[in-house]
Amino acid sequence: MPPRAAKRSKSKEDDTSILILGRSKCPLSTCDWEPFAAALALLAATSSGALAQKKYDTGATDTEIKIGNIMPYSGPASAYGVIGKTEEAYFKKINAEGGINGRKINFVSYDDAYSPPKTVEQARKLVESDEVLLVFNSLGTPPNTAIQKYLNTKKVPQLFVATGATKWNDPKDFPWTMGWQPNYQSESQIYAKYILKNKPERQDRRALSERRLRQGLSERLQGRARRQGGVDDRRSRKATRFPNRPSTPTSSS
Repeated sequence: MPPRAAKRSKSKEDDTSILILGRSKCPLSTCDWEPFAAALALLAATSSGALAQKKYDTGATDTEIKIGNIMPYSGPASAYGVIGKTEEAYFKKINAEGGINGRKINFVSYDDAYSPPKTVEQARKLVESDEVLLVFNSLGTPPNTAIQKYLNTKKVPQLFVATGATKWNDPKDFPWTMGWQPNYQSESQIYAKYILKNKPERQDRRALSERRLRQGLSERLQGRARRQGGVDDRRSRKATRFPNRPSTPTSSS
């Protein structure tokens, strides 16, 4: 067995430093250095081996980066599935050009049909079976909401969430989740300012659209009220008519 770590002490007989290797003692001038040299060599070899052995998180190696993704390739939002196909094509381009520092991207993308329960199932598969490094750019507010707590509990990055909801900016409660695109409120403000400045002729159209929107909302509320309380249709329409909506003129007898 290699000797224990060496240390220096003072001899009780004189001030000559002695080397303590295990339980044996000898003056420095007469000590056999071969065991000590062997111990240093063994320590150096062990240390260099530990340094050479790189440590990565699950999903990353010297040759691969495994990225997970969930997209609605089917179902009511299947039109957005083209985003996943585009990302896959781009990662293939990166791999064809040599990857990232020699590492190839393994892009694992599953279909959730824009159904949150299916999203949870696919997320668990990515984390527990495929062992991805991160989940990237999955689409939709309801699907991402369904897996946010799970991914944060597992400390798997939920990176660049593809939804404009404001809830993704919550590093205190969900530090492993990061949003990406502008939120819907900011987008609306940007569009409104642009229209007011550059397209003043469209403001009348916008006002008309708003009136139609209010009208449609009113009719829906009336329908709900009729179903719940049996309100007379004509009286309901008259009572909830908007002030800025011109009434139909009637001829006097």
